[in-house]
Amino acid sequence: SGDTYGAELQSASPFTHFWSLAIEEQFYMIYPLIVVGALVAAKGSRRVLAWTFGGLCVAGLAWTLILDGSDVARDRLYFGTDVRAVEFLAGALLALWWMRRSDPVRGRARPWLSHAGLAALVGMLVLWATADLQGAWVYRGGLGLYSLVTLTVMLGALQRGSVVDRLLSVRPLVWLGTVSYGVYLLHYPILLFPDAQTDLGVVPRLFIAVPVTLAIAGVSARYFEQPIRRGTMVRGRWAGWAVPVGVVAVVLAALGAGAIGKPGKDRVDLTAAQLQYLELQAEEAAREASPTPKVTAFGDSTA
Repeated sequence: SGDTYGAELQSASPFTHFWSLAIEEQFYMIYPLIVVGALVAAKGSRRVLAWTFGGLCVAGLAWTLILDGSDVARDRLYFGTDVRAVEFLAGALLALWWMRRSDPVRGRARPWLSHAGLAALVGMLVLWATADLQGAWVYRGGLGLYSLVTLTVMLGALQRGSVVDRLLSVRPLVWLGTVSYGVYLLHYPILLFPDAQTDLGVVPRLFIAVPVTLAIAGVSARYFEQPIRRGTMVRGRWAGWAVPVGVVAVVLAALGAGAIGKPGKDRVDLTAAQLQYLELQAEEAAREASPTPKVTAFGDSTA
């Protein structure tokens, strides 16, 4: 829509968090072409493929620094597929390395990886609580560094009997992993609803939104997502109607969620911003004191 991330927070959309899904799908379209091209050119050499991924990671980090030096908006650095692809490529490198192992599911426990995984998990939690997404370090290699933290946690979890393995194997977290996609899709609009319709504080809203999100995601995973994956969703006399009716229901629910908003809030904020901008323009015009007539247009297609 052309808005900045800050503007989205002022007038929250229930679909703001879909940006990450867009980047995933764009990567999934391009990634197979890179893999096939590299394997064909190198006659099936995984080593060449690994060097290709590594080179693209370095190029992506260099491109990020170039963009950062050109004073582009932070949003461009945060949401750009070309910037965030480094994190996907780091995961691809890990996958290539792991495929070389004799036991690709669970490797022989290595103490140093177990310790590194635990340290990375602690660092990850600290970053979740303290990182400022406006900080310059985030866009000067910070996102790439964080991907290495994530990969280290994964490696720690893959060490049999490690602390990370045991921590992430507790039943509630395993269940959360099975419904995580639905939780991601649902959590933001459900969080927005009590914010728009009530005056509850952050903690009460969380106590409402978290269980509702988990409950709906659990039902969705069991009766909607998994049956689709198994090919058992649409059978019998209602098969022809199940999918279109479901799609219409989801769209109507999304449109209803999109209409959520506190009455007058956005209008007041926008008017205040417009008045402030008009005052600045008036002051500038007064300073210039030119006899030449001037016209200023505000807006784009709705000027």
